[in-house]
Amino acid sequence: QAPQGVAQDVPQQGSLTQFTYVLPAVHILRSARRKEMATLRCVLLLSACIWQSEAIFNRPYRIKLRNNEYTDVLIAINKDIPEDQRIVDRIKEIFTEASQALYVATNQRTFIKGVKILIPRTWTKKPEYLPAGRETFERANVRVDVPNPMYGDNPYVQQKGGCGEGGDYMHLTPDYVLEKDYGEDNWGPYGKTFVHEWGHLRWGLFDEYGLESLSGESYPHFYRPSTGGIQPTGCSVHVAGYNRHMATGGRCQLDPETALPEPDCRFYPDF
Repeated sequence: QAPQGVAQDVPQQGSLTQFTYVLPAVHILRSARRKEMATLRCVLLLSACIWQSEAIFNRPYRIKLRNNEYTDVLIAINKDIPEDQRIVDRIKEIFTEASQALYVATNQRTFIKGVKILIPRTWTKKPEYLPAGRETFERANVRVDVPNPMYGDNPYVQQKGGCGEGGDYMHLTPDYVLEKDYGEDNWGPYGKTFVHEWGHLRWGLFDEYGLESLSGESYPHFYRPSTGGIQPTGCSVHVAGYNRHMATGGRCQLDPETALPEPDCRFYPDF
């Protein structure tokens, strides 16, 4: 069953916070199964200058989980992103789809009930905003930011811990958020893509496939389990198949430095 309980924020110590502003909750989603899921609530926050202790400033915003409902998911837009109301509207659409996909993927055990969107203070203020608390871009669970040169518009989660340790934040680019056809053509349905990245962010899962990077070391295509031998990176172990050099089609050689198959080696499952 899905984990229960509430992840509570620790009170600030030795910090001074100026006011930010909150737009009253907006109801944007009615679930297909009203008995199981509630309305997804979206809160808009206008960023302000915030002075905090370093420990609080560097700690990710605490997502709450109660009665199988995720709330207080903080989404922040970088101040360098030009003002565009369509970004806010698309974030609502994406998280509506994401909540439904998460509900299905977890066998109707959990979904996203409430999110907060942090608007840059460089954007236009609105008179209906209300005072908020400790939300900052640096603490956001999901960031809408300029592309990372290593990944481009590819959605990703910064993970510095081991397996089972949640990631720091999810990174989305404005083009990925705004250009729906472009996003789906390259990375698939937004809901399923979000659930994949949510696994990295909340549960510390690693990709079920190898990933090329500039360093060539982030997500190898093969690994050595503690039980010995060599396994291809994947969702399941002991899948029948074979290893081949992706360019020549020949047998793979072991890399003497890593004791793993050479970089151009791939695993091809039997279908």
